[in-house]
Parts: sequence; C-alpha cells; structure tokens
Amino acid sequence: RCFPIDLSRHANMGFRDDIDGDRKGGWFDQGVNDLRNMVTGRQTLAGVPFTVLEPGKNGGRAAVILYGKPRAYFPDKVEGIEVGRKATRLYFLHTAGWEASGAVFSYLVRYEDGSRLEIPVVYGSEVAGWWKPAEIPNGKIAFESANAMTKSVGLYCQRWQNPRPQLPIKSIDILSAKTEAVPAVVAITGEE
Repeated sequence: RCFPIDLSRHANMGFRDDIDGDRKGGWFDQGVNDLRNMVTGRQTLAGVPFTVLEPGKNGGRAAVILYGKPRAYFPDKVEGIEVGRKATRLYFLHTAGWEASGAVFSYLVRYEDGSRLEIPVVYGSEVAGWWKPAEIPNGKIAFESANAMTKSVGLYCQRWQNPRPQLPIKSIDILSAKTEAVPAVVAITGEE
C-alpha cells in the first residue's frame, strides 16, 4: 500500500562533505559534520518503507536541502515533485540544521483538481535538529547514526493524514520559511 515519491530530480546535496563552506559538498556543507553514514536504498524507518537515494547513482545528490539563514545559498523551494496518484497518508523523512522557532518549512500538496493544501513543519513539533535527535510530539526518530563530530545524528518521520484522500495528488512543493533552521528532506512515501 506504500509507494515511494521520487526526489531524484529535486535533490541538490549528497550525504558526504569534506570541505566546510565550499558550497560544493554535501548535506549542510559543514565538512565532516555530515550524514555520510546514511543507509541508502529501500528500507524501513520508523515502521515506514522509504527509498533513500544513492548519491553515486544520482549525480552526487540524495537530499533536498533548503535555504536557512546559516546557509542562504541553498534554494528557498523545490517545486513539482510528481506524485500522480491518490494517497490517504504521506510520510516525510526529514530534519533540520540549526535551531529556530515556529514553522521552519512547509510541504505544499497540489491536487489534480487545482486545489492545494499547505502542511507547516514546526520546529520542536514535526521536526527538530539533526544533532542528538530527541522525541518530538508529531515526529518519530527514524534514523540514528554518528559522524566525526558527534555520536548521534538523525532524521525524523512525520506522518500526515490527507483530509482529501479521494482526490489524486498531482505534486508536492517544499518551501523554506527562511528562518535560522536549514531544512533537509531525505525521502517521502505515500500510502494508498
């Protein structure tokens, strides 16, 4: 009943970075403070099947990293992530670099009939920082690993119940709220 939503055309960063702040590397462009231990391919995280892109098979890109004030050179949005089918739920595998308050990014669901619905992602509720992940009200810790800087980095899974399951979803946009937090989206799964 679950299906992956393809981020390959929209991903802009890999998981590995070697040089801090060079605007070429991966993840949050912080050198070895990266997510190089991320497991790729189809896997179950927080009880949800996700397909995590393999950077080596996608031009070095595996995640969508968006604008946040500490990384103002990332894009402020990605548009037109194709879905093309009905879904009762969507599951988002995401996190954030740096802290902020309030909504730090949102998902804009565009339905085939032209209507749309925005899903705000609030720091401390649906998402939190990737360093030392902690339980949050509307997200589960879905992946944990270590890197050269800390023993605990991770990602969260947010479940969203579609209030319009009878309408096919045309596409999804991801929009930065341009706060101090830098949004990162690793995978999206739909459920019929």
